[in-house]
Amino acid sequence: MRRSFASRNVFFLRISAYAIVHVVLYLDQRHVRWMNENSDIFEHVIQQVIRPRIFEILTSDKSSPNIPPGTGRHNAQEFVLDTCKVAVYMQRLDDNYGLLIKHRKLSFGGQSVPLDSGSQADAEVPRASVVKEEDEYVPASQDEPAVDDLDEHATDAKPRVDVTYDNLRISERKLVMVIEPSQSEIEANPSLFVVEDDEEREKIQLRKEPVGSRAWAPVAPSSSRMRSDTPLFRGQSPD
Repeated sequence: MRRSFASRNVFFLRISAYAIVHVVLYLDQRHVRWMNENSDIFEHVIQQVIRPRIFEILTSDKSSPNIPPGTGRHNAQEFVLDTCKVAVYMQRLDDNYGLLIKHRKLSFGGQSVPLDSGSQADAEVPRASVVKEEDEYVPASQDEPAVDDLDEHATDAKPRVDVTYDNLRISERKLVMVIEPSQSEIEANPSLFVVEDDEEREKIQLRKEPVGSRAWAPVAPSSSRMRSDTPLFRGQSPD
């Protein structure tokens, strides 16, 4: 299943058997199309950058003497790859909550048939896993097979359904990520980084109207722009 990205994206990253981290990925609006066309970049960042350093990242702000508690400042770490730049930092979650993974098992006499059904996550959390391995991410809800599909196990007696739950602990802080394309990516695919905003669309509409049907107004310079200015994150300032 192909992943679809927006300017703000929410995921759950599983870091152990019973612990997950709430992850928020931010993209500049001009980079959304690029990421949707190259979703494997995000997979690469998770596996090669985030996962090997996850515990170091989780404790980065707590171990930094330069970040006073309660100031809202964060000790962002930056990583430069061939295709992109990545900034990550930890931020306290506004609400504490947990997730349950539900397991169902049908028992037909002496035989048991497991029915895996993942936890229902928040509505804005994408249903597809970040990677295919089920032991790394919270699995998405799966359609349970109908009883008709289990005819080979059927007997005259009704099956017994056993239900168990795995409680997943969510870190009290969320991982915030920002990903930007490298300069080589921009130069290689310039058409992926052009966005016409609302002002530009209004100008196009005005040009289509008869001159006498609207009051005269000067036309502002084009607001279409490529990704060459105003990065979402910068290097840290000396202070």
